[in-house]
Amino acid sequence: MAMKGARLPGRRRILVVANPIAGSCRRSRLDAIVDRLRMLGCSVDLHETTARGDAERAVAAVDAAAFDVIAAAGGDGTFNEVLNGLPEGGPPLAVIPLGTANVLAREIALPRSIEGIAETLAFGPCRRVSIGEANGRRFIMMASVGFDAIVVDHVDLELKRRIGKLAYLIETLKQYALAAPSIYHLRMAGREHGAGGVVIANGHFYGGSFVTSPTADLEKPCLDICRLTRSGRLALSRYLASLLLGRLAARADVRIDEATDLEILGPEGAPLQADGDVLCRLPAKIRILPAAVDLVFPAGRPDRRISW
Repeated sequence: MAMKGARLPGRRRILVVANPIAGSCRRSRLDAIVDRLRMLGCSVDLHETTARGDAERAVAAVDAAAFDVIAAAGGDGTFNEVLNGLPEGGPPLAVIPLGTANVLAREIALPRSIEGIAETLAFGPCRRVSIGEANGRRFIMMASVGFDAIVVDHVDLELKRRIGKLAYLIETLKQYALAAPSIYHLRMAGREHGAGGVVIANGHFYGGSFVTSPTADLEKPCLDICRLTRSGRLALSRYLASLLLGRLAARADVRIDEATDLEILGPEGAPLQADGDVLCRLPAKIRILPAAVDLVFPAGRPDRRISW
């Protein structure tokens, strides 16, 4: 699909919304990508955020006619903020991966190199993708309730800033020691279900290179609902092991359905995380917004198993 209102390739007007980058390596990488974009003939405006929610507010205030692409520079949480700030009919979105997991970059097989990222932003084709919505808040890759959402809810953000993915591992071990059986109640296609956890997959990948539903894809007009039917520490151990081995979907106690909407009713107040941050708390109404956003892809979209 042609990019709406796009200028000539290599002449795109790009707004880069950047989360402040910890460490000179990531900052120099961002600067190198911006320099490369300008060498390719793009005009680039850089907006650096100052607080949580600033990316969303900045994008919401943008004159949609002033830019051909809005690029989120940071992690999946930064992209989520940009996505939620994007006005109706706004310009296509792109990603400059500088965060902890970079799941969206993996999903679209974005090149790792500075040159490859810049060339994708400057020349890459735009494709329509579906997005999810929970209680009016958008998400691009996935949402979930259960153990992983509890980990996200409790992770030390300062520790995450300093040591990245290891902060999640530390919090996972803490929450595993505290884990107790909990049942989540959901309503889907007129039926009610109980589950020890639920993953709502809009994309193929989850938390990095892991996969909960092999058939999930950004361009599908529906969500893949992965229900972990058992609860408790023993069941959690088995689910985690299966996820690490790439066999979660093959388990007999895992159910995967396609749906355009569902409700997760409780436990009331439990966190729902999406794209790596807590998006809302239960109860939640979740739906797919099919073909809702334009996203810049690498030319040809090579194998998604690219190593990030």
